[in-house]
Amino acid sequence: IAPQINEEGSQNYQGPSPPDIFYSGKSYSIAANNTVLLYSKYNNLIDKLGFGQANDFESSPAQSHPKNYSLGRKLLAFPGSEQSTTTQTYHDTDNNYLDFEIQIPTTGSQNKKDEVPPQVEIFAKPALLTNQTAAAFSFSTNKKEVSFQCQIDEQGWEDCFSSLVYNNLIDGKHIFQVKAKDIFGNIGEPTLYFWEIDTAIESPSLRFVDSNNSPILYTNVQRVKIEIFNEKEASGWFISENSFPPALDSPDWLFTRPVDFLLSGNQGLKIVYVWTKDAAENISKLGNSASITLDTLTPELSINDKPALLTNQTSAAFSFSANEDCTFEYKIDDDAWQQDYNTERSLGIVIFQELAEGQHIFQVKAIDQAK
Repeated sequence: IAPQINEEGSQNYQGPSPPDIFYSGKSYSIAANNTVLLYSKYNNLIDKLGFGQANDFESSPAQSHPKNYSLGRKLLAFPGSEQSTTTQTYHDTDNNYLDFEIQIPTTGSQNKKDEVPPQVEIFAKPALLTNQTAAAFSFSTNKKEVSFQCQIDEQGWEDCFSSLVYNNLIDGKHIFQVKAKDIFGNIGEPTLYFWEIDTAIESPSLRFVDSNNSPILYTNVQRVKIEIFNEKEASGWFISENSFPPALDSPDWLFTRPVDFLLSGNQGLKIVYVWTKDAAENISKLGNSASITLDTLTPELSINDKPALLTNQTSAAFSFSANEDCTFEYKIDDDAWQQDYNTERSLGIVIFQELAEGQHIFQVKAIDQAK
């Protein structure tokens, strides 16, 4: 096969014997998106190949081949069959797209066809568990000159590029698939990636308790026992006297479930807030709180009324008071401690009758709400 003769009649072909077939063109190079016409040595048109964006072809043009590749007619019988290479037949319809394929040029012998499908590797993807409703993917293959198709959640295959983003995805499990097709028409197996979106988390609740796990409103120690509820998804806990929501990367997150909390040292009412975060890095929206009063000061107690130091009276009346709301316990001599049930929380009165002659001792103590 040789180029046609030049317009002035000179030959482009200098072989030892005249060619049997001539093709259109004046050199051995054919441009991309061109048409090749094959003529017999009698100048009869015997075949036509248009490819790419050619304007002249049979019913459909063949695809354009990239640089360093060739267009070759498809074999009906491939090497390795019982037919010999001399009896192999080729596609020859009026459709160039069906008749021709991209092949690897091999000088002096039949062109080769690459039948190895491309493999796709996903190298950028969302975390396996995330609270992000957008998913960005980037991927590549082990071959050049490929096209991609992508699919998410069985929604159908679509042409795609090597980087893409899906937006507004819903909570739940998702699957992304991508496959590649090379210039030879080989299609690789899909590469799959599974992940889960979770944007919801419960808001926990907090309370302060005593050693018997009963709720308390007062304490006389800074480190106080706590209980947290509605936290089944929690992987991190944040407890603070500051109502400002925590940052995801704050160093004050706890990764072991807390059982107590250290209050600030100043006396008085404390409001303590709690947040949790889950494995998907969601932070609970509400910083629910509990309040407690820290009181480490002992109440000031005074005995206001009492009998004379020496008396002939066999009864003794005492009144006493404290500088804050308290309960009182008292006893005389070696009797057991008794509680004063007076409804006045800062004042107590007690009367002892029929006391024996001799020395007596009266004791009273005040217990405030922080105990």
